[in-house]
Amino acid sequence: MTDPPQASAPDEAHDDETAHVFELTPGQRLVGLASQFETSQHELLRLVSFVERQREVIDDARARAREAVRAHQPAIDDETFDRSWDALQEAREVRPGDLEAGEPAEVTSVALDRLFASLPQGYSFRYIATILGAHFESPGTSVLLSSLLGALIADFEVLLAGLVRELIDLHPGLLSTSDRQFAWKDVIAYESLDAFKESVVEKAVDSLLRESYVEQMRWLETRAHVTPPPIATDLTTREVLQRRHVHMHNGGRVSAPYLENLRGLRPEPELGTLLPVSADYLRDAADRLLIVTLTITARIAYSVMKDPEEVEHVERFLGDSLYRLLQQARHRVVDGVSREVNSSPFQSGYTALVVKVNGWLALKRLGRFSECEAEVRAWDTSALAQEFALARFALLDETAAAYEIVQRIRGTPSLSVEFWLSWPLLEELRTYEEGVRNTGTTPDAE
Repeated sequence: MTDPPQASAPDEAHDDETAHVFELTPGQRLVGLASQFETSQHELLRLVSFVERQREVIDDARARAREAVRAHQPAIDDETFDRSWDALQEAREVRPGDLEAGEPAEVTSVALDRLFASLPQGYSFRYIATILGAHFESPGTSVLLSSLLGALIADFEVLLAGLVRELIDLHPGLLSTSDRQFAWKDVIAYESLDAFKESVVEKAVDSLLRESYVEQMRWLETRAHVTPPPIATDLTTREVLQRRHVHMHNGGRVSAPYLENLRGLRPEPELGTLLPVSADYLRDAADRLLIVTLTITARIAYSVMKDPEEVEHVERFLGDSLYRLLQQARHRVVDGVSREVNSSPFQSGYTALVVKVNGWLALKRLGRFSECEAEVRAWDTSALAQEFALARFALLDETAAAYEIVQRIRGTPSLSVEFWLSWPLLEELRTYEEGVRNTGTTPDAE
């Protein structure tokens, strides 16, 4: 469910003599930061799925070894490579449990004799080393997924820097500290006061980003009075940032700082343990960081912005974002964000209901509808727009009643044809209607 479309503001008139440079409002800038992070995540997760689908191709050890041989032993033709590769595989696949006592060594020896016999004279040792090196290299998917973790956290850090800049722009007093003063010579060294201010802000942002992630969240809460959601600083989220750090600086293995910064993590890995990055790990990490992003964005609007129109602009973005995430089946994010912002003082009652309905649907898709079913049943929609009555019936699987409303309002502003065809909440109703068309009768519906 999403907010109704808003009318676009007319362009400001200007002429050649007084060219007007369009400036974004604080709400637009805030939405732009969160939107860019959401968009980057969507593309990153698309790449994660691509890598997952292409795993066999990317991690093809035979192809990797063939490329290495062509580069380092060009005298070995493809036919010879295939014979020696098959022989090596035969040797490696021998298992003691497959043979009688005393046989493994003999069978392995025969396989290796065949392997060496297939090679040109003088190539044995280096050739075998090349094949084995290629065979035991880290699979390409591991490298790619590790890189995508780095990209995910880099995007998050860019977002945090942008949010801090916006907070300082809204409240310059955040720059005030008892131990920081500027002499006149510091100011006049810049071309203008704006240039001086920009330099001071950038140094303040850079200084904060050099602090630990926990300190950054503490700054938001204690200095900017923007309370991060609990998920922002729980051990699992902090572990994501620490795992990125060890993949960048310690070969992906547990380091002493990793253990120091994650005291209480269970189970606690041993020092030097390799920490893999899987596709599912990345999806969970992305969900967590997006919950943090959207919740903090909303709380900045409610805690810092004074203009109701600016706050409402952020609210509309939040409602639209949760709708897009439902369409992408990112139900954990929708559930997490809706839980955190449901108690917020929404400027728009319509958007507040949109967020609530989307949160309920996320719980339903996650198989946890029992957590909100009583609230949905108690929801009085009699004084609300018809689409909310439709939403309630659809959530409760009262299909016949929901479909009756669909037939009345479809094609109207309350339920456009496009919305009917794309609203995730109406998936079961679209299936219901298809059954009606195929059978010519109304199927039984609870």
